[in-house]
Amino acid sequence: ILYKESNIEKTAKSNKVIMVILITSLMLFTTSIIVTLITNSKINSVSNISFNHIFDFRTRNYLAFIISLFISLWINSTIYHQIRQIKNKIWISNTLSIIISSFIECILFVLIAYLFKVHILTVIQLILTRYIIKVVLCISGTKLIYLLNDINNH
Repeated sequence: ILYKESNIEKTAKSNKVIMVILITSLMLFTTSIIVTLITNSKINSVSNISFNHIFDFRTRNYLAFIISLFISLWINSTIYHQIRQIKNKIWISNTLSIIISSFIECILFVLIAYLFKVHILTVIQLILTRYIIKVVLCISGTKLIYLLNDINNH
């Protein structure tokens, strides 16, 4: 359990996780760039159009994902540890840190990926929709984990 470890051990583990995510993201980004180097075939123009639509915003999306992920992870861990020191309840610190960092992540991702590509009202709708889904999943997931843990302990 992490709360018994020192801050140095927590930071080292967090840095390792962030490095794994960074390496995985860069590998995925590189693979997507290589896939786009495939030239279009003249045989089936409908497939070519579909292929181009699927990979249309790929670079911006991957960059938005990487940037928003790292910033939100850093904010999440910082807020979590601050709340955990003030109020020693895991579920409070977990839920509040995820709610705050998810809001920032949603804003960053959508702004980087879609700003100036779609209408501003669509950008706002995307931010709100992503945030609501993340908050619902966060709260229900946290409650489910604690319920399963209580059942397992009894």
